[in-house]
Amino acid sequence: MIATNENPSMAPKTKYSPSMVRASKAAFYVPLKILVSPKYYYEQGAPKRSFKGRGVIVCNHDSYSDGFLMYLAWWYRHIFPVVSDLALDKKSLFAKILRRMGAIRVDSKKSDLSVFRTVKAYLELERAVLVMPEGHVNWLASRIREFKYGAFKMAIESDAPIYPTYVGRIKPHTRTHIFFGKPITSKEAYDAAAISGNKPIVEMHRLATESMKRLERDYELVQTKKYAKRKHVWRKPKVIKMGDRIRVRQQDGTYHYGIYLSATEVIHYASENGNSLGDPADIKVRTDTLVTFARSANATQGDDCLKLSEVQVKKITLRERFSVRGKEKIAKRARKSLGEVDYDPIYNNTEHFVNRCAIGLRVSLDTYTAQLTIDNG
Repeated sequence: MIATNENPSMAPKTKYSPSMVRASKAAFYVPLKILVSPKYYYEQGAPKRSFKGRGVIVCNHDSYSDGFLMYLAWWYRHIFPVVSDLALDKKSLFAKILRRMGAIRVDSKKSDLSVFRTVKAYLELERAVLVMPEGHVNWLASRIREFKYGAFKMAIESDAPIYPTYVGRIKPHTRTHIFFGKPITSKEAYDAAAISGNKPIVEMHRLATESMKRLERDYELVQTKKYAKRKHVWRKPKVIKMGDRIRVRQQDGTYHYGIYLSATEVIHYASENGNSLGDPADIKVRTDTLVTFARSANATQGDDCLKLSEVQVKKITLRERFSVRGKEKIAKRARKSLGEVDYDPIYNNTEHFVNRCAIGLRVSLDTYTAQLTIDNG
């Protein structure tokens, strides 16, 4: 049952219309189900798409459609999203529907304390509020960015649980995976604060971040398992084309991956010496020549021509042809990531990076294969 305005006299002034909520959810339900074909996953203790009483739902923000997906995910409970004025003030049908469904406007250019008072009033009415704590759309589909503290301040002051929800990135011809995490209560935050000596809001932020990263890893595991079932062919090419995913074997036997744009521009995660070996803190997304990239096969000695001959290119199979982006889009994604410092040999390595640019998925077959080998003894 949809929660509506329990006590209209207490509610903040808004263009919220319960009839619009019901009409919009009824109108969009079937198209959304067909378009995204959602599949739901639940952590132990996570609610089944609804909960009673007040609550702050937090989710990742990879596209403008995330808000509507949250209406679908939490179908049995009406939610009030906190939305930037940049989206809410537009003269569009999308913005009008959001306003009528009770969206809470937040000023994107300055700190707006009134939004805290509005959200607190909604929570006191036992409503559910949706906040995307990353702040802005994560267009690069990189890992979850640092959360802002606003959502957690609201939760602590209103004694409202946090409900972590992770939405897998929407891609054509594929299902959308939605993950629900176990609720995080203010009591858990206060208990953790008593042990660590930090403020409760800091502990709530930490617990929510850890929960969302777990859900993110669960999503990546689902995608990696599907990716591993495909046929993958790497070969030594006669010609390397713009947008190709390339790799070379490093000294330790692992592969190092990059996005080829030209002979003088290969974008990859690397340290100053051109490879991904060493301290992860010294590794960032950078651009190098093809020769420098190839030298990661042997950083100290050997002929450059010999090293170039070791470069392999990912062959695009017929099945993968529908999911690989165009060369210009791949180049744009790779160049926008320059300077990114988020390398992790297990969760965000060089293979994750090239696949993120080319097919929009953070998957690493090398890491998955190594993990299976370890698990199987």
